[in-house]
Amino acid sequence: MQTLFESEFQMYNIKSIEVWQKGLLKEKKLFLLSIMILFLLESQLAQSVDLKRFLPTDSTSPVVPTISLPQFLPLPKHEISPKIHNKGVALNNEGLKAMKNEDLEGAMQFFQQAAACDPNEVAFLNNLALVLQKNKKKAKQTLEVCRKILAIDGENFPAAFSAGITILEQMNKPLEALPYLELARKLKPSDVQVITALASAWDKTGFPDQAISLLNDAAPLFQENPYPLYLLGILLLGKNEYSAAMRALKSASEIDREGYAREAYARAAYFSGQLTGLAEFCKETLRDYSNLPNKQSLERILFSLTPHKIIFTETINIELRDPTSLNELSLLVRPLPTVFEHQEPILESSEWQSKGSACPVQPSPPDEDGRLKFSASSEIVQKKISLKLKYSVLIKPTFGATNQTTSAQVTDVANYSSNQKLELDNPNLKALSDSLNKIPGNFLQTAFEAVGRGLSYHENFEENPISWIFENLENCDCTEYSLLFVALCLSRGFPARVATGFLLKKEAIGHDTNIGHAWAEVYAPGKGWIPIDPTLGQNLHWAYFGNLLSDQLLFDLQEPGRKNRVTANLTASTSDIGIKISSSFCFNLAKP
Repeated sequence: MQTLFESEFQMYNIKSIEVWQKGLLKEKKLFLLSIMILFLLESQLAQSVDLKRFLPTDSTSPVVPTISLPQFLPLPKHEISPKIHNKGVALNNEGLKAMKNEDLEGAMQFFQQAAACDPNEVAFLNNLALVLQKNKKKAKQTLEVCRKILAIDGENFPAAFSAGITILEQMNKPLEALPYLELARKLKPSDVQVITALASAWDKTGFPDQAISLLNDAAPLFQENPYPLYLLGILLLGKNEYSAAMRALKSASEIDREGYAREAYARAAYFSGQLTGLAEFCKETLRDYSNLPNKQSLERILFSLTPHKIIFTETINIELRDPTSLNELSLLVRPLPTVFEHQEPILESSEWQSKGSACPVQPSPPDEDGRLKFSASSEIVQKKISLKLKYSVLIKPTFGATNQTTSAQVTDVANYSSNQKLELDNPNLKALSDSLNKIPGNFLQTAFEAVGRGLSYHENFEENPISWIFENLENCDCTEYSLLFVALCLSRGFPARVATGFLLKKEAIGHDTNIGHAWAEVYAPGKGWIPIDPTLGQNLHWAYFGNLLSDQLLFDLQEPGRKNRVTANLTASTSDIGIKISSSFCFNLAKP
């Protein structure tokens, strides 16, 4: 950008000198004009946004590094008498006994003494390397001994493998481990441990394609060992190759005796949006494997796929500056919506609360916007009063869900574009929409992935417009994710709106909260409003694309021309009564 700025400024100077020489401008005007140009250029620079972060990265594979072992200095030959050699054999045997008794320190001393007797005896050095490797704090010594062995015998498999594993796992230098592990694989091409370690080294070096290719080629060798297939599945999942990942993880889970491959298979199915039958699979895995390392991820998936009965309590708090001047007070509240095959709420009770006392209240029939009216008698009105609404809500997962919560058939893009925060004329939005439209495939899926790539999540407790989003890509939460996705959809002619609700995290059950969640809905002719959550899609991929799961409670919709969900109606003897309204919410799981 600096080069562009300098070139523009130099061009202006050349032209301005020519004009000045002709006597058409005065020096003062020239100075003012140059200041204006500088201001405009700086403004353009300030408004620039790197939209590349929203787009798919270049799939070109990086250049694979050349791998070669370091040169080993030849060890000096020593003439060893049979007596000294036999002494080394005896010490070596004592070391083996110590190892059998799990006395690693004693074994190490015996093998060191044996190697001192005969420095060229590979068997002594192999045992010394093995016991050093078992001691996690002896990585440098282990590598030194392995290099000595390879200097004597360049095709010594134990030394090559021990060196590679030590560098990879203990020294955390995968690039340096590669040549040793490649040598070990050359010496034993069918060794599953070597293949797995080599694949791990390639992955940690930043070349997952090399690891995937290696594991794919060796897959027939993994019939008894689930871990290499598990590793292959995880690597494929990291590249969003869901079908191939699931095949590898399914094969691994069939021979898995610990459950880790089954847990990974469940995650792969969830991420790919293949949810049918997954709840039962998660139940079986949690039942059969109690010591799963990632047990919480399975519980999270199962919770989102299992029907629940939720006790949902909404408390609307009202603060009045001067309640004595109040003649009449009522609240208009739009209740929780019913969502076909997903959400069935029943308003179980409603009451006004004031100074610790409760007064039940029956709402009036809904108005034209679906809002219920709750009137408060003058006897209970205080400076602080609350309306407590208690619902029981049946929630179940709905795959391929469509929202039929409203009777209105308004699906015109212009109506949904009226939200001022959408700013559909924003130049960055237009540029991003045009770039995404050039990508082959379904635009909704493309935009869904783009929003997840381009924004970074940070809770901000605000509802910000599109221009703010492009200026604060690192500080957006679910509201901005949803708003940007809706704006992109509208820009391409898809009716879209923001849905507000709650994400029912199991750990939040039973606690008061005022933090909600937001996602998007896109209208498809013949299907209705399709739920799409770009925020959760960032980490959970396709589970929340076109599905409403059991951890999503719909609260309200941003419809064009729709009135506020909560409105206070009041009459008072003064014009400045002063009223403040806030809400809090609580969720509890109903007992079976």
